[in-house]
Amino acid sequence: MERGDRRRARRAGPGRRQRPPRTRARAVAKRLRTAPVASANDMTESPTERLRRVRRGAAILYRTGASHVWIFGSLAHERTHDRESDVDLAVEGLPAELLGGAVEAVRSEVGGRVDVVPLETAPAALRWAILSERVLVPRLDDAVAGAETRTDATEAAAPPEARIRSLAQARVEAVVDELRRSGARSVVDLGCGFGRLLERLALDRDFERITGVDRSEQALTAASRRLRKVLEPWQHVKITLVRDLVTYRNPAFLGHDAAVAMEVIEHLEPAPRAALESVLFDFVRPATAIVTTPNVEYNAKWRLTSRNGLRHEGHRFEWTRAELERWADGVARRHVYRRVVVAGVGVADPTLGAPTQLIVLSEPAPVH
Repeated sequence: MERGDRRRARRAGPGRRQRPPRTRARAVAKRLRTAPVASANDMTESPTERLRRVRRGAAILYRTGASHVWIFGSLAHERTHDRESDVDLAVEGLPAELLGGAVEAVRSEVGGRVDVVPLETAPAALRWAILSERVLVPRLDDAVAGAETRTDATEAAAPPEARIRSLAQARVEAVVDELRRSGARSVVDLGCGFGRLLERLALDRDFERITGVDRSEQALTAASRRLRKVLEPWQHVKITLVRDLVTYRNPAFLGHDAAVAMEVIEHLEPAPRAALESVLFDFVRPATAIVTTPNVEYNAKWRLTSRNGLRHEGHRFEWTRAELERWADGVARRHVYRRVVVAGVGVADPTLGAPTQLIVLSEPAPVH
């Protein structure tokens, strides 16, 4: 994205008068806060006009669930126009299953060549390069107090539930609600990723002990770093992070009132999926087990760009509602859980159902 910029930076010698990078970044940030929102047909190529287009694109990403949106690259620091892309954006907090549709919507609204990089999954070298020069794009509600700036195009582009809150956040809240109903005080999150659920549980006084498990050292390191920043010490001390496969019988998984596998099973082939079932319902055997997974029927409402036709390139399958119910009933029968609840998360379509499926298995029979 910035090959041309790096070459130009190397050629800049002591005799060239350049504005310091921090000063340039502050100037760009000020213009992002104060520039009026451009119309969809305003496609002039001055830096100011391109920053207006950036704000329109960032608004879509925020409404689709991003917690932060930054610009980086040539536009962020007023350098010569990048030949690789017109606009380079970095995002944090955008649900992976919504990324493809969000990028398509941004490109349609902004025009030109747009790159969107999720910081959570970016290669380390690229991530650090972005962190060294990014400039935050404020939410439109913050930049234009009280102004209603949504357009018909952006409303149509964003999935219905994204207009209210991100699906990922809705999923976390649904899981927390079920955990509260169960009366659980300790929870193990199998496949915790970057710790979105761990953070939410730690903020709640109802939960006293929280264990997060993931195979990715990178994800756990990022989760640990972020949790230390956002949590008070008394909240952070409740969390233990464990690096391991969720298909292994690790004693650290034991002794919890509830276990959660949130958006995990769809990443597993049949053999490891069966191993996870055994770990969760035979080995851990919590009083309450919660599993969430995508509803493949709902995909018809989104413009998916993945090569496998699913919400994420890493998904091995996605179930219909009937398929999930059959699996849940089979799990309850095989492992003697006497209560099964199947629910949807997100705004449901009358025909297709909700975007996310959630099952709760509870009341396990005593093991003799």
